[in-house]
Amino acid sequence: MRNTFGAFLFITDMTQAIRKWHMEKDEAVKATLQEEYFRTTAPEHLDVLQSHLKGHFFASSGVTFADFAIAIFLGNMLRRNAAALDKHAALKEHLERVNSLPGIKEWIARRPETEN
Repeated sequence: MRNTFGAFLFITDMTQAIRKWHMEKDEAVKATLQEEYFRTTAPEHLDVLQSHLKGHFFASSGVTFADFAIAIFLGNMLRRNAAALDKHAALKEHLERVNSLPGIKEWIARRPETEN
């Protein structure tokens, strides 16, 4: 991942891994697959993603569409597993930084609650 588009595309890989358990119909199997994802696959993906942060954002020039997409993805991840970013402080700070941007912060405060 040399640029923000690469970081954005990396979310596709992460999403494919999530689909294995997200689309599962059997709740017991789904729970097992989700636990396995957060124990093994997610930390590896988050390590790669975190290694590409360029200071405060994924581009050294400032916030881009990739930062917004990644923040949405990380927020959804935290809704499913509150500890998902515990070992990835830089990503957690990135999420908080993006969510605190003018306009974004206000939208988050008033947006409707949804599962996703």
